[in-house]
Formats: sequence, structure tokens, C-alpha cells
Amino acid sequence: RTDMCFQAFNRHEERVAVIRNSQLAIFMQDLYGYSGNVTCLCVCLSCSTRPYTNAMVRVVRPRVVAFPVDVVVTNSTVYKKEHVAAIRPLIAGNGTAVEIYGKFDTRADHRVIVEFSTVVAADEMKPSCSITRVTENLLVCELQVRTSVIQDLIVLVMAGDALVPFSVGAATHIQAYPSPPQIDFVTGPCASTSAWCVNGTQLTFHGENFNPMGPGYNRVIIEDAEPEGSVVCEVTRVSETTISCTLNVVGNEGEKIYPIGVETRLSESEWGLRRMGGYLVIGAGVFVGGWREDLVKQSAWGKNYQLFMFSCVCTVLGIFTAALVVFQFFHINYVENSETMVQIEETALFPSEMMDFNHDSPEDTCQKKAVLT
Repeated sequence: RTDMCFQAFNRHEERVAVIRNSQLAIFMQDLYGYSGNVTCLCVCLSCSTRPYTNAMVRVVRPRVVAFPVDVVVTNSTVYKKEHVAAIRPLIAGNGTAVEIYGKFDTRADHRVIVEFSTVVAADEMKPSCSITRVTENLLVCELQVRTSVIQDLIVLVMAGDALVPFSVGAATHIQAYPSPPQIDFVTGPCASTSAWCVNGTQLTFHGENFNPMGPGYNRVIIEDAEPEGSVVCEVTRVSETTISCTLNVVGNEGEKIYPIGVETRLSESEWGLRRMGGYLVIGAGVFVGGWREDLVKQSAWGKNYQLFMFSCVCTVLGIFTAALVVFQFFHINYVENSETMVQIEETALFPSEMMDFNHDSPEDTCQKKAVLT
């Protein structure tokens, strides 16, 4: 089926033979350990330019066809001495265990040399492959490689100072893929407050394994947006640990939540797997964060966040009002008590005069009050 071939081609299956004509073709292909029948051949028609490399292939579904093909597999040359028959996997990344099949002398001092087949940037780490296990039929090493895009690696196996030969038709190269990106958290005004998720606001993704070759080698994906692209974030600055992008929101009404992720370029025409990095919340107001790591937390907390904040504000205002009432109450009592104390002190100072006020004439009373004053 065409769909099955399309999916297999997109998964970069290792046992894919490319035939460039419609007639009988003789080709060399590493089929070490292969068993089973070949029922279809996937061909991508006119979808790559010279030279024909996996890195330059752009798979287009209408151009992928499937048809039966007869394949005859012949045994490779049998080596009595040490030799390499196959390498698995043919696509590897940093930390991958590379298995090298063949015949090996367990008493010899083996080492694996891996080198980039093309000139790379000066800051690219020199690859290596440390041997972890050696048997008579298998050699295993752990690949250490750091690359920004897909690179071909030449594999050499040494036994002491001697080069171990490869069987005829055996693959001598593997493809090194960049490590997948990882998003730890997002910062910026929009990440803190949903109200700031408007045109021109900057988001910064923090993590690792971003492509430092330039903005064009990274892209921020906002899923579930309208087809016309109502919410996009254009990458402006990149490093290996950060990606900054400028938000563009067009015609968004009401609160909406969008899954957000990052992709890095593997080659001129191929992008790596999308790594999601939480959710972007737009149009939810000043009391809701614009970025959430977990949608479950957002739905359980964010929907009631405004009500919660309103309750907090009302509580604070209520406490302040109660404190003000209590203060006024004690202040009034303090003033009244102070006036009472003054009257008591006056009575203690002039007891006879205060008692005679009721028996004096009005003129005498006024004169005594004046004296007291």
C-alpha cells in the first residue's frame, strides 16, 4: 500500500534500496541479518536534487508509489580473519549503543574511530565511540557526538594498529542526528500574565539542544490555531539553551488555550520531531498566567483563578474595614476617658469651689469659672 510505503520512508527505514531506473538494476545494499520477503518498493519520484542524499530528500505523498519487485540476495565474501559485516543502527545520536557485527579476535586491542565525512563547524565536538563489549561476533561501542544538523560519520574499526576490513556491500557510514530539543520553562511578560499575550510580546524558551546555527533552524509551533495563522511566534534569537520569539496575535477573541512546542531543523529540507513545551493561554486577563506547563493544572486552577483573586481582594478589604472600625471605637473611648479624667482632676484641685457653685449667684459663678480658666 502506498500509505504504508510513505510511512516507512518517513521513518528512515535502514533497509531501503534506491533504484534510479525502471529496468533491471544491480545494487549493493547492506541486508545483514535480513529475513523475509520484499513485497513492495517505495520510490520517491523527482523529489530530490543531485547529489542524491538522505538529507536532501523531501518526501511528498502524491509522488510516493508502490509496486511489487523481485529481489535476489547473494552472500557477501566470507572472511576467515577479522572483518566487519554490518553496523546497526545506521541512524544514531549522542549516547546510542552502536553494534558492529562480524568476526573479531577477543584477544586483540580493539578501538572504534568515527569521523565526520565532511568539514564541520569549528565548535562541533569531535565524535568518538567507546567500546563497552567485545565478543567473537559482536563489538558494541557508545557513540558520543554533538552536531547541529544531520552528519555522515565514517566508521573505522582497528585491531591494534591494523584496520579491520569491511565485507563487500557492508555499510561503512552511519548518520548522526542532533539530540532532540527539550523545553524546561518559558519566560517573558506573556508567560507571566495572559493579558500581555499580544502583538510584539517576546517569549523565551529555556532548555537544551536547540539549534544554535540561526533563527531559521528553529521554529515555534502553536497548535490548534486557525488555518490563517491567528497566533504565531516568529523566532528572533537562538542559542543552544534558549529560543526567543515575537508573538503575533490576529483576531483572537475570548480566552483560548494553545499547545505550544519547538522543532529544530535536521537538514535543509527536514525537521526533527516536535517537542511540546506546555500551553499558551491568550485572552484570560491579568490574573492568569500566559504559559502553563500542565493543562490539567490550568483547567483546575486557571478557570477559578479570577474568582479566587476577587475573594482575596474582598477579604483584605473586609479586614482593613474591620480594623478601621475598631480603631475608631478605641479612639472615641480614649477621647471620652481623657475628658472624664480632666474633670476628675479639676474636682480634686478645687473641691470647695465646685461644691459652692450651686449656692452662688450667677455673677459669682461666672467669676469663679473665669478664675479657674
